[in-house]
Amino acid sequence: MDNIDFTTIKAIAFDRDGTLNDMALPNGESLYYVLKPSELKLFDDVPPALAQLRQAGILPYVFTQQNGIGKGLLTEDGLADIHAECQRHLGEEARIEAYYHAPTNDAPDGKPHPGMLHKIMKAANCAPHELLAVGDSLRDYECAQNAGVPFIFLRTPKTGEVWPDNVPVFENLTGFIEHIKKMKISPKERQL
Repeated sequence: MDNIDFTTIKAIAFDRDGTLNDMALPNGESLYYVLKPSELKLFDDVPPALAQLRQAGILPYVFTQQNGIGKGLLTEDGLADIHAECQRHLGEEARIEAYYHAPTNDAPDGKPHPGMLHKIMKAANCAPHELLAVGDSLRDYECAQNAGVPFIFLRTPKTGEVWPDNVPVFENLTGFIEHIKKMKISPKERQL
């Protein structure tokens, strides 16, 4: 964690599925894709965590791999509806600044290619060291590495991957936010 300077972070790019929203159905089965707004279930700690980041002047973005589009299971309009539902659940205080997605792994922006993170850096007007990527898969980590962006791993029920020793790991978004609170992310301006 020592290599991440939280005083410079202007924006955070979150993976969506498994990081911000649960991929488990009420019956315990696992979703492979979120294909309609009613299937989107944000983790309980997401709205307050994102609101705290926004209050601190850190803009949240999403970079999400949506292979369901490439497989014909989901349309671009359907994905827009899912993201509109996400915004509705988050409210204005916790809203996502913008959503970026790739329809297939081999698309120019598909993870682990850095295209989505490059677009976020441009939109947020920030350099790689001013953006932080947060995800739950090795593919998310590789995407961040390829963009030169620091990375935080959130452990989720679906993860069981082996991680490089230098990658900070948190059990949930609340733990990550609590860690940032302990860091002096800016002398006066940012108070989480």
